[in-house]
Amino acid sequence: MDLLSSFFKHWKERRVPLYQLLEAINSEHLSYSPAPRFSSLGKQLRHLADVQEVYQLALVEGAVDFKRKRKDITEESDKERLKARFIELDDALQEWLQIFQGDALSYTIRWGDSDIPLLDHLAGLLEHEAWHQGALAVYQACGGFGSYGINT
Repeated sequence: MDLLSSFFKHWKERRVPLYQLLEAINSEHLSYSPAPRFSSLGKQLRHLADVQEVYQLALVEGAVDFKRKRKDITEESDKERLKARFIELDDALQEWLQIFQGDALSYTIRWGDSDIPLLDHLAGLLEHEAWHQGALAVYQACGGFGSYGINT
């Protein structure tokens, strides 16, 4: 298995808890926040999708531009729209990774004034996902709506 196929396989495995969360909740849960200074669950999920989209657009455009975050706040209260967006993004990620087959080690992505290797860029996407999955586990545990990726 090549590096990018391996990355995507790992990505899909890491995404299982997110899809389990989306199955476990209803749209009313999206307004939940575990503390006054925390954003809502819906905003966390929308942000996760927005950032994934920016990382993925960089695969096609060659540069990261966080000004391109969609920030469609109407998604924050609609579980089905969020779920559909994650599915669409994951399908696109798999397709776009095919662009780099056989050339993954030589490709770079522009981050500000620097070019970073494609694999570092993808590691950043995975790191962002992992960080937010930890936060989502806290939301779900505190909110009492399931056991987000936690074996009990």
